Amino acid sequence: MTSQLLQGPRYELQLFDLDEDYKTIDRFENQVDAEAAISTIPDLLLKDFVGIRIIDWQTESEVIEYLIPSNFKVL
Repeated sequence: MTSQLLQGPRYELQLFDLDEDYKTIDRFENQVDAEAAISTIPDLLLKDFVGIRIIDWQTESEVIEYLIPSNFKVL
């Protein structure tokens, strides 16, 4: 299964909740594009999650994790 993942984009942008359920937003060829995409996530989508992470599927490791502030409010 890992070999199939390596054929596609390397970095995956995900949202996660307190139960560590993950929602994939998109996959990217490089980390810079994945990080830039964070600012394009709609606020209404963020309200159901506690954090954002980027996974590197080539090394099978988490590259970046951001926690969404608990005082985050959708206006």
